[in-house]
Amino acid sequence: MPGKKTKPKTVKSVMDSTTLKQEIFCQEWVDSIGNGTIAALNAFDIIDKDLFDKELPEKPKKRADVIKWNKELIDISKRKKRAMNTAAVMATEYLRKPNIAKRIDEILEERAFNDNAVKREHFKLVANSKDEVKIRAIDSYYKLKGKFVEKIDHTTLGEKIEGINYIIPNGNDKHNTNIKTA
Repeated sequence: MPGKKTKPKTVKSVMDSTTLKQEIFCQEWVDSIGNGTIAALNAFDIIDKDLFDKELPEKPKKRADVIKWNKELIDISKRKKRAMNTAAVMATEYLRKPNIAKRIDEILEERAFNDNAVKREHFKLVANSKDEVKIRAIDSYYKLKGKFVEKIDHTTLGEKIEGINYIIPNGNDKHNTNIKTA
């Protein structure tokens, strides 16, 4: 109909498509440096997750009470393990959801985990670190840029050659322990 007004289309962000608990999961995942189990424990209502905040009961002085105490500790341990397994499964499921992955990417970008920040940190490693760290940083840079080619054995096409002895670089020379048979 020509006279009908339509609402302007709005761009929906990923944050709008996540629930509060999903948002908490995403934030916790970033805060825990990618530990999905911890993120799920903090974000969701998982049975027995409160056991992680409680102190374990003290060992009783009476020998007769020690058996009961041991059983209680075993029960607590099993319940904690079950809660951890539940959280790990939930984290795996949530991390497979596209809206969760996109939201985590948004959070990382918001917190300056982007190409420019990584380049700055990489430069600091190359400029100010020990030689061993510099070499790894430079190697990772060349791998990222596609300028680093892994060694390829063109003679055997990567197959193991039987009966060849070789010396491990920087190996221990005592009693010929550095000679290995492939």
